[in-house]
Amino acid sequence: MSADDAAVIAATLKNVCEGSGLVAVRAWSYGHQGAPVVGYFPSCAPRELVYAAGGLSVGLKGGCRSLQDFMASARQDTLPPLSGIFFPSFCDEAGELSGMWDSITTGLWVRRLQIPLDLSPEAAIASLRDELLALAALMLGHKPDEPYYDKLREAIALTGTQRELLESLGKARSAAPWKIPLDEYCSMERSALLLHPAHHMKLAQEYFRGAMKREKQAYESAPFTIVSPSCAVTPVDLLRAIEEEGCTIVACDLFPGLLQKKPSHSREDDPLEFIAECLLHLCCTASQGKDGIAARCAYLTEQVMLYDARALLFITPASCKHAPGDDPHLQKALESEGIPSISIHFGEEDGDYRKVKEQAGAFINSLGRSLAEP
Repeated sequence: MSADDAAVIAATLKNVCEGSGLVAVRAWSYGHQGAPVVGYFPSCAPRELVYAAGGLSVGLKGGCRSLQDFMASARQDTLPPLSGIFFPSFCDEAGELSGMWDSITTGLWVRRLQIPLDLSPEAAIASLRDELLALAALMLGHKPDEPYYDKLREAIALTGTQRELLESLGKARSAAPWKIPLDEYCSMERSALLLHPAHHMKLAQEYFRGAMKREKQAYESAPFTIVSPSCAVTPVDLLRAIEEEGCTIVACDLFPGLLQKKPSHSREDDPLEFIAECLLHLCCTASQGKDGIAARCAYLTEQVMLYDARALLFITPASCKHAPGDDPHLQKALESEGIPSISIHFGEEDGDYRKVKEQAGAFINSLGRSLAEP
């Protein structure tokens, strides 16, 4: 695998991400007649349930504006061939729109997973397990049997390997950003939402081998962790504009469902219970209140350490009602960990990122010369 081959793979995956009407999803569905194709937004979702059912899990671009675009596609009958959609209960924007789906879609089921964040851990896991059991039965058309549980264990292992691969890509970019350009890095991450993990990993591994053979002069830059709401997608052009101010973007935390590690204490004897615990752990990082702030701060601190980042830059669409970087409690928690951070909002309409560049540049300069030194 050569460096040129890596560029070809990256271009292929970019087309997957940007393809009109989710062409890759349609192609998969055509080749797997009768298999469930299930969409989800925002990104924290039990993808393994879909894979164990022999289906494809499709991460739909989220954010308030994208939800409206999704509704427009439904009305125009231009949606990809989805069997159904699910999303967690704390996604208020999706919840507000869910009531309209039945009237504008045919044969598309919608399920809102109830995430019991107000219960004790054991009670919450038990409650969420029941939710997952019902979701699995909905996709299968019958109650899950032992062969399904075996496939579910295989799916857990598969997505775990995929997560480790994406993590390795982020580390490699942090160490040698000239080997993995921003556009290609984003394509590697975002295509994971549209391709089956086995297919995605094959391409990503081949890309990784080729990219590591690139020989370019290193440049001085400051690695940053870019954090965005779990349901939003930050435009690559915007990320590129920020990099021009003198930073390297690593760990674009757009899809925590792909990137977040599983809890250390597993429940592998019961894969549904295991997924329930993982999902609850992930959703806690998006919840409000003292416990949610602590979980989010711990996760972000881990990301900063993992990728040897120097700061956090929260980027949020102006239309988003819940900008995590604006939370003064989270800011204070990060400050106590010695992690500089800033929250920046961008408009989704005009694509003019000059204001964002100015804010990001001022933030970088305010950190002093020591930030830009390796």
